Amino acid sequence: MSDSIRTRDGGRIHILLVDDEPPLRRLMTYILTQHGYLVTEAADGAAAIAAFGSGAFDLVTLDVAMPDMTGFAVCQAIRQHSMVPVLFISAFDAHAYRTQALQVGGNDYLTKPFEFTELVARVAALLAHERRADAPGTGQMPTDDTRPADI
Repeated sequence: MSDSIRTRDGGRIHILLVDDEPPLRRLMTYILTQHGYLVTEAADGAAAIAAFGSGAFDLVTLDVAMPDMTGFAVCQAIRQHSMVPVLFISAFDAHAYRTQALQVGGNDYLTKPFEFTELVARVAALLAHERRADAPGTGQMPTDDTRPADI
């Protein structure tokens, strides 16, 4: 696997992993920690909101269906305070669920069952996108004639 993955300030990337299924939650935690991430687990929405309020996270994974509140509601609560990347992970594959996840502020949606290599790849992609968005001088549209014709 890899060494610890670091933030710009040298700390480990910290993921809040929220899922109400203990075996899957433990397995995802194991996989992500083997890839260098620091993972904090939450078993339901209330625990997720409490953990988010007491820690600094670089990414959140959210199950959609949990017993106390939906992942959609948790995402909305997070979005009141943070634009941290949110990856929804759910057994619901319907278009309506994927769309709602994006509408409430999610950045990506992964359908269960999934390959763990895809989980790791999506996490890495969301974090890379976040780093590029924070980098100075990125995301600017050209303002002169160097602009490509198809923009």
